[in-house]
Amino acid sequence: MILALALSSPAHALDLTYDEALARASERASGVQVARSEHAAALGALLAARAPFEPTLSLGGSWFSSTDEGQAQFGAYTSETTGFSAQSTLSQAFATGTALSLEFSADQSDSTFTLEEFDAEFGQPAWGNKLAIGLSQSLLQGDRLAWNLRGIHAAESAVTAAELGTEMARQDAVAAAARAYWALSAAERLRDIARLSRAASEEQARITRALVEAGKLASVEGTRIAAALAQAQRSLLEAEASVGAASDTLASTLGLPLGTELALTTPAAPPPELPRDDEAVLRSVSEGNLALRLSRIAVEDRERELRDARHALLPQLDANAGASLRGYDSSFGASMDELGQGRLPQWSVGAELTLPLLNRADRGAVAQSEAALLRAKVDLAAREAEVEAGARAQLRTLAGARQSLELAQLNERLAEETLSAERARLGEGRSLQRDLITAQAELDRARAEAERARTDWLLALIELERLRGQL
Repeated sequence: MILALALSSPAHALDLTYDEALARASERASGVQVARSEHAAALGALLAARAPFEPTLSLGGSWFSSTDEGQAQFGAYTSETTGFSAQSTLSQAFATGTALSLEFSADQSDSTFTLEEFDAEFGQPAWGNKLAIGLSQSLLQGDRLAWNLRGIHAAESAVTAAELGTEMARQDAVAAAARAYWALSAAERLRDIARLSRAASEEQARITRALVEAGKLASVEGTRIAAALAQAQRSLLEAEASVGAASDTLASTLGLPLGTELALTTPAAPPPELPRDDEAVLRSVSEGNLALRLSRIAVEDRERELRDARHALLPQLDANAGASLRGYDSSFGASMDELGQGRLPQWSVGAELTLPLLNRADRGAVAQSEAALLRAKVDLAAREAEVEAGARAQLRTLAGARQSLELAQLNERLAEETLSAERARLGEGRSLQRDLITAQAELDRARAEAERARTDWLLALIELERLRGQL
């Protein structure tokens, strides 16, 4: 009955398994939500980085009217011209540094000339059409595919880093929830131990008072057991306060209202076998640690940026070529026929060289990229040493926690046997009341130590799995 009372849970508590707590933390943690928004932004940046290689269609048109006057061999004249023009251009850029464009334009004009001397007027309608193709190729700088795609490569790397950042935020949230879950579980078991201790002290106090009243024990024994009961009540109050604080911590971690009653339904598992090969564990930490993977991505990015900066030292040389067919006549159909016959062809071939004389901007960019790469490598080396040190510490903690738990469980069994023996001796009159009180206190201490050792082992295991990126 005492055990059932000690282990009873609130009637309206929210049942919560360990897996449910981790799943809730991974979905609702603010850090995870922020990381997901950053990942979405990185995907948007990647989409924008691919835009320069998308085909582009440009459409345009205009209407115009002009009045002019001039002097010719037949005298002064006045002209009025009205009309419109329209054009469409389809262009495409390629990762090879090639740009291609196809253009079609048409314009129509009606011109009226008035000869002032002869008081004569005549008109001249006209249609002009043009079909042109243009091709340009970037040489020197543009002959390197990675250079032309540098914006996309940077955006893809940012997406990968954002994905790792999201996973890191998720694992941090899961680790925090796991620590809070087992901390609350330990606090509840320590509270249960305190309840059992108080119940045992109350029972022993009742027996002691009866023996004192019967004259079988000195009154000082009643004082001793009363002091022990007061200490048990104080320990229970402290344990209950610890449960409340641990419950609020878990609720806050899971995004639940503070004060929510939680009933943990997953018991603490027994310690697993420790890894036999520490070096294998360290290798798995080095390969799977998310912070290290992010640092390695940063080094790869700086290396790529340095290659691009050195490539940018080359001059910019662009070769271009173009060809067109034109048609010009008094009607649209006639001008299109003339265009189709190819009677008015045009073509051009050329090149343009851009060469900064001092090239300070590109040389400065190379120096900056070299410094950034060095800094990234130093940061990576420091992070590798930090992560390895943390992993080694967790392995030592795990081994020590396992041994401490085994010793604490042994002490708990011995304390239980000692308490039983003292009760039997007291009943036979061969032991003192203070020996029983001491044995009870030793059992309470052993139970608490076993619980703390179990919690330390769980927390060390959680931290090692987080370092490995396996939560």
